[in-house]
Amino acid sequence: MRRRAAAYNFFKNKIMFEKSKWIWERKNPSPDEYADFRATVTEKNATLFIAAETDYAAYINGKLAFFGSYKGYRDEKYYDELPLNDFLTEKENEIEIVVWYQGINCSSSIDDGAGVIFEISSNGKILAASDENTLSRSDIRYKNGYKKSLTPQLGYSFLFDATKCGEMKPGLWHKSFALARNVKFSPRPVKKSVVSAPVFSEEIKQENGVYLFDLKKEYSGQIYLDFYSETEQKILISYGEHIRNGEVARIVGNRDFSFEYIAKRGENKYVNPFRRLGLRYIEVKTEQPVKVGKITVLSVDYPVKKRVFAADSPLHEKITSVAIRTLALCMHEHYEDCVWREQALYTFDSRNEMLCGYKAFYNDGFARSNILLMAKGVREDGLLELTYPAEDTPAIPLYSLCFIVLVYEYVKFTGDKSVLGKVGKTMRGIMDKFRKLRDNRLIADFPYPYWNFYEWGNGSDNCGDLSRNAGDTSPERFSLILNAYYVYTEEKYAELFPLEKIDLSDMKKLIAEKFYDEKAGMFRSYISEKTYTEFGNALCLSIGLGGEDLAEKITQGKALKATLAAAAYVYDALLSFGNKYEDYVINEIDGNYKKMLDAGATSFWETVEGVEDGDLSCSLCHGWSALPIYYYALTGRIKFSKE
Repeated sequence: MRRRAAAYNFFKNKIMFEKSKWIWERKNPSPDEYADFRATVTEKNATLFIAAETDYAAYINGKLAFFGSYKGYRDEKYYDELPLNDFLTEKENEIEIVVWYQGINCSSSIDDGAGVIFEISSNGKILAASDENTLSRSDIRYKNGYKKSLTPQLGYSFLFDATKCGEMKPGLWHKSFALARNVKFSPRPVKKSVVSAPVFSEEIKQENGVYLFDLKKEYSGQIYLDFYSETEQKILISYGEHIRNGEVARIVGNRDFSFEYIAKRGENKYVNPFRRLGLRYIEVKTEQPVKVGKITVLSVDYPVKKRVFAADSPLHEKITSVAIRTLALCMHEHYEDCVWREQALYTFDSRNEMLCGYKAFYNDGFARSNILLMAKGVREDGLLELTYPAEDTPAIPLYSLCFIVLVYEYVKFTGDKSVLGKVGKTMRGIMDKFRKLRDNRLIADFPYPYWNFYEWGNGSDNCGDLSRNAGDTSPERFSLILNAYYVYTEEKYAELFPLEKIDLSDMKKLIAEKFYDEKAGMFRSYISEKTYTEFGNALCLSIGLGGEDLAEKITQGKALKATLAAAAYVYDALLSFGNKYEDYVINEIDGNYKKMLDAGATSFWETVEGVEDGDLSCSLCHGWSALPIYYYALTGRIKFSKE
């Protein structure tokens, strides 16, 4: 008996996929494959329910109607409910579903085998359901098994062969293969992103078969090709956020921001619905000259409702506008660290993003959906995966603690305590892990292969070598940031679960004894190292260690600066003294962000220096850098509308 994959649809009072099966075009799929699946309906009103591994695009009568799946875990998949009415005619309608199976684990996608499951219904009647009789074919327009790496976080790039379009003949269709799978299905928890019309682009270079285009701003979307070629030829399309030596910065470390396209003779028009890219520049390298109609991008955006705001100065208005745009570019299925390099959901990054989103956007459940997705990424050791949904990634213990902070702030800003019933078990598991390690003493840096990463800034960066502390019991293994952040987290946790509150006085005493340097008047990063960071010392202030003397040291530049990633903790600590340091905080924000604007930023960067900090950390649209939204609003520099 076949195992059913079914989900209860409460809105329609029916069992989802009751008559459907997971299917694929062939019995033994391989990584990086594309397959087409076909159905026909004659009804004018119909709805498509669909879930796919890794991604799908639905074409109705040859027109792209929907694309993009919401990624889940092995035991829970998410389906889309797609109304087809706007695309159907009174005659027979052909529905073609193209599915891309990537077949590797990435930062926001878990490999769980190829497949698609769908159902088309009308007024409670099932018109079509995926099973062995569903017609399918290999999509030879894409190079199957190409497996060219884009980035380790995003996975594979692609090659599209337009010359194969004429070979996609009716005779290629055949019956599908059913796949055994038993999972829970849930509806997509957030809205689907929407596509805009082509963005204006300016050709800024054309020489020796190289065409370079500038979109004038950072965008997140799908590259749109429209050109005429006299010959069949292979074309390399590169994209990126900055120019290096007159070319798009295509190769960055082990990343290759490019894809290939084989042009057919004549008119070529192409959009890849499976790859949403972050970019400002597009570079096209051809073997023979082409006549360009349009090389640009279709912006893909989450339909968030933004609040109107008023600012107290033109500078704050400009910075806030760009910050909101930065944040909006970094949210689709979930918050993303950046749109160019990774598109991954991290707790540490999304803490900043959520703080800003609470101010800038109307609450539509987006932050909650992020938290629920994170909570499912629990490892066997009780900590969380590095990104979500993902597995077998190096765990950063500090980032697991940050999850507690996210939930605390979510409840604080939304008043939604019901989320605790969903994620309380995950939170409790994290705290239990750290409490066992504490046992009335300091918590040591975790042994290899844990990643004892704290912050990108000098003095707190422990990411260069994952094995640095393997088997090490020296004092260097005890980090101020980890221990202070643990106490900081326990205090937030106790506000959510007061019955589970523990006494932290011994922990605070140990931190003061082991890390405080009386001569410097600050807390050391490590017990035996005389480095002092803003991040670590700000955390000490936040847990009641130190006072105004320590705050003065921070404002006098006596500690190594926090980067934009951790700046929020510094600002929070200083603002806890009322308005004494408010001007300092605002002036620092103004200076950092004006510097980026003066350098031509159209979205805010991973670091204040941008590409000057090196190619490997030069994301020019980074979600954590939306911070001015929150702190300008908190200090009254901007005011958002309530309605």
